[in-house]
Amino acid sequence: MRRWFAAAAVLLAFLGGCAQDGGSGDAPPSGSGDADFDRRAAEVAAAWRASQTAAGRDGFVPLEDLTVLPEGARFSNETKLAYGNGWFRSATRLSTKAPSAGSIRFPDGKTLSVPLISAAEAYRAIDKGDPPCTSKGGIPPAVQLPQPDTRPSIKDGQPKSGQAKPDQLKNDQLKRGAMPGQCAALTVTGVELGTVRLRTNRGEATVPAWLFTVDEIAGPVARVAVAPSAIKSMPARAPAVPAQDSVTVDGARLTYSVMTGCAKDVTPLAYEAEDLVVVGVKSTPAGQVCDLVAKFEPVTVTLTRPLGDRVVLNEDGQPLRRTN
Repeated sequence: MRRWFAAAAVLLAFLGGCAQDGGSGDAPPSGSGDADFDRRAAEVAAAWRASQTAAGRDGFVPLEDLTVLPEGARFSNETKLAYGNGWFRSATRLSTKAPSAGSIRFPDGKTLSVPLISAAEAYRAIDKGDPPCTSKGGIPPAVQLPQPDTRPSIKDGQPKSGQAKPDQLKNDQLKRGAMPGQCAALTVTGVELGTVRLRTNRGEATVPAWLFTVDEIAGPVARVAVAPSAIKSMPARAPAVPAQDSVTVDGARLTYSVMTGCAKDVTPLAYEAEDLVVVGVKSTPAGQVCDLVAKFEPVTVTLTRPLGDRVVLNEDGQPLRRTN
């Protein structure tokens, strides 16, 4: 009988706790031990919960970048650098007139009418300026190598006044962000209004997008055409190595992949709450020179208790798809 009362007391305490927390994640979370990651994870968790309110469920909350590359896009070192830095140039007319309202279609069949932006405004969102050179493979004029000087040196073995040493010239080029063979721009030769598949808090949706034809990339580069006023955003991306889009679950063990091309000493991290888990990694930059080829490395983190039905998010606020 005493055991029955004890069990009942535990059950009542548990139910009372559930009623108080409401399953909303109000219970004290379990941090990873890394203060910066835990602070970021708390922001992601709060934004995710906000996106799951009635307003969030009925709105448009993108969970990935609004610029989308075509599947199978291939880059050279020069075009990869250009895309990463937003070095575009337009060789076609871009209308400044926004079209009439578009429609987002969600996986459950529901649609959402949204205002759209013009092609010119979408282009401004992807174009971050000109590359630091005047032509592909060039060096900025300010750091061009000086013409050979055949006059005798003032002192043998020492450069003349105003004549830069080769090492100094190389350092100047690095500071200006340009080296031979790394300078290029991506050329936009056409644009049309279409759609793109985009992950949202309501699943993968079909979203209006401006599709830019880029000579140097096979397939169009898409930029979501939804006006900023209709977008409910997650927190800004953290300067970290986010987890990819899937996770394998084995009780309390979560295995996911992270991109490690330019990172080393990768340590998996997890922030746990009652309703969700945020995963990520702590890493050290590989240095000034890193492998430009994307590499994905599986990492495993062990939670304080089995995952259960909790959602798993990465540091971008993107829910990870379970593969088992």
